[in-house]
Amino acid sequence: VCGDALRIRQVLFNVVGNAVKFTQRGSITVNVKPADNAGAIQFAVTDTGIGIPESKLKEIFGEFTQVDSSTTRKYGGTGLGLAISHRLVALMGGDLSAESKLGAGSTFSFVLPLLAAKAAEPVAQERNAVRALVPKTSSPPLRILLGEDAEDNRQLIRAYLRGTSHLLDTADDGAAVFEKYTNREYDLVLMDVQMPVMDGYSATRAIRNFERETGRAPAPIYALTAFAYREDAEKSLAAGCDGHLTKPMRKAAMLELLETIANSRAHPRLAAAS
Repeated sequence: VCGDALRIRQVLFNVVGNAVKFTQRGSITVNVKPADNAGAIQFAVTDTGIGIPESKLKEIFGEFTQVDSSTTRKYGGTGLGLAISHRLVALMGGDLSAESKLGAGSTFSFVLPLLAAKAAEPVAQERNAVRALVPKTSSPPLRILLGEDAEDNRQLIRAYLRGTSHLLDTADDGAAVFEKYTNREYDLVLMDVQMPVMDGYSATRAIRNFERETGRAPAPIYALTAFAYREDAEKSLAAGCDGHLTKPMRKAAMLELLETIANSRAHPRLAAAS
């Protein structure tokens, strides 16, 4: 079928990430199958997590909505992921809905009208994508610090770097990112902007202040966020970030960024190695 692969991936990334966040044990299942309508595809993500009260089901797709205030303190996040996903699905001609039972898990599902594609086209696209994802080995290894509170996102970046020579260190909140940065030099910082304890914006400002006070050369910092609006990019740059990357980030884009930074020789450690 033919559809907006980037936006479908972004919706699934948000919904699965939400399921992982609220499922401490059990399972998460992603099911994709033809829908009753000709040419339509049904997507469903089912988890065995904490569930949602029935009275709150109609509210969870609103912006900045959490089931209760303790959710943000315990699990982090702003409650924007489902609102963005709901809007993206609507723009593609579908409707994102939820069924849940408190304490027994939830199912988020949507149906999209997708057009049939020629059989040869996806095969050619897949081959081209595989060629583009082959890691380049000509650049020197980077020491990377990833600030990300979601374990599934950390695993995704680890998978992207598998087979490369780059070294990855991780932290699950902004305060931990700042602490690690002050104790070790990094060639690149990937900063999720929404983290508990200290958000990515605050952590970036703290890092920039530390660099000014100590005379350390600034390391590139790239914000990671599910928000693709111009004002979000401007907010990241105002905090001191060098760039703004929209999640879910594609592997090819990540490897291209690392190649560019590694070959720029902007960081003193890289310059000394040349």
